[in-house]
This record gives sequence, structure tokens and C-alpha cells, in this order.
Amino acid sequence: MEHLGVQPDLVTILIGSNDTLRKKYRAGLPAAISVLLQRLPPGTAIANLRSGHEITAAVNALIDQAVRDRGLVLADMRAGGPVSRRGQLAEDHFHPNDSGYTAIAAAFADGIAKLRRSGDPGLSGLGRLVDLDH
Repeated sequence: MEHLGVQPDLVTILIGSNDTLRKKYRAGLPAAISVLLQRLPPGTAIANLRSGHEITAAVNALIDQAVRDRGLVLADMRAGGPVSRRGQLAEDHFHPNDSGYTAIAAAFADGIAKLRRSGDPGLSGLGRLVDLDH
């Protein structure tokens, strides 16, 4: 973002799920996520991962730590994202369908609503966003 010369009101991140499924990317995923997490501005809403692969636990631990230590906001896919893949996958049987994306959006909305209620003055730009509390 610094290369673009912009200061966004909100950054949302949903990344890494596909890399847990491909063996050639798994080993490097925690290091790549760690670098990304260090570069995100405070207030970024980041989704954790639901995949059952053991690498998911390592990535989620990094995300949870960044939420605690860096002021990021968790879009909790474990608690508020898609409940199962059944009925929430597109025709490719891989990506979410409208129902799946609705569940993902709801998890982000919950995290962003918590951020807005925090009253952090550094996050005043969020006031221009749609009212997610209703």
C-alpha cells in the first residue's frame, strides 16, 4: 500500500486456504503469512483458516498472535464462516457459491462491527462504511 501512496479506510484479507491444499506451497505458507502480517496496517480485518490440514494450525496461530499484538481484527471463519462445504460450493466444487460467500461476508461483518465499536480514534474512517450493526 505504501507503493500506491494511499491510506485505506479498511483492509480485508482472506488468503492462504488454497495453499494449504497444495503440497508445494504448504512449507512456505507460515513464513509468507508472517511477512504479510507484519506489513498490514492496524485495524486490518483478516480471516483465519478452516482447512483441516495441520499447516492450518500454524497459520492460525500466527494470525491470532497478530490480532493480539498488532491490532488486527479477526474475521473468524472457525466460528462465523461457512459451517460446512455442503451447499456452499460453486459448480467447480472448490470455491464458495453465493451461500458460502454470504457466510464469509458475515464473519467479516462481525469482525468489522467489533472494530467500529472499539472507538479507536485512529479508525475514524470506518464511520464512512455501511452500518454493519443492523
